Amino acid sequence: MRSRPRRVTRELAFVLSTGRTGTVFLSRLIGRAYARARCVHEPPPSRALLVAGNLRNQLGCGTAGLRALFESALARRLRRLGPGERYIEINPLMTTTLDLVAGLDAPLRVLHMVRDPRTWAPSIETFKASGYRRYLVDVVPFSKPVPINRPPRWSTLPALERALWRWRDCNEQLEARFGARARCRYRRVRYEDVFSTRAETRDEAVREALSALGLDPAPGLAALDTRARVNPAPTGARPRVDEVAVARICGELLARYGYAPGKR
Repeated sequence: MRSRPRRVTRELAFVLSTGRTGTVFLSRLIGRAYARARCVHEPPPSRALLVAGNLRNQLGCGTAGLRALFESALARRLRRLGPGERYIEINPLMTTTLDLVAGLDAPLRVLHMVRDPRTWAPSIETFKASGYRRYLVDVVPFSKPVPINRPPRWSTLPALERALWRWRDCNEQLEARFGARARCRYRRVRYEDVFSTRAETRDEAVREALSALGLDPAPGLAALDTRARVNPAPTGARPRVDEVAVARICGELLARYGYAPGKR
């Protein structure tokens, strides 16, 4: 079994995040506006990779098998591309296996979507997963991402604190693995800017996200309205996060991403 994927000469673009960062909206926008972009959202076997990646990260073995599974699935999708088509994968399910993307021997574009942890943590804890998986994710082992660098007494932490640690771990990994990677064009865009009520902020953020993926602004984007959510969490009361826990766990990332204490 190969320990490294085969060399890929085609430029690949990935949108990576913790999830609940507007990725469904972005995939629909690209699919509607760009005929020459093959945009896939959480393609199979992404969820199996998430579960297996969780297990691998806790046991410390199995990377070669994960890489082979990821590589073969990606190769099949690339073979289906038409002449001149651009491959864009939007995949927050890669949280536990970001090393597989970083290990690709290919020119990469990576759009890192980030969201304020004070709204993200309640959203992910309410949404949990899409479809029927929402009712299974809390009971099926290894189905929720676990940070590679878990804090002590992980299993005893409140659910929202575990979510904050997931937020920190994923965003730190994205910066470390892609921010300075050779042959990678990396950019970070905030969820709050894409869904801003200010048209100027919203349009600039959408243009920046598309540019990061190698796409020129399409006609009609100036009139884009991102206020309508395409993948909302279930309605009802949202749990509230502890600002002290946010500051303690998320630390300097808050300031680096422009999330001032007390402001959302």
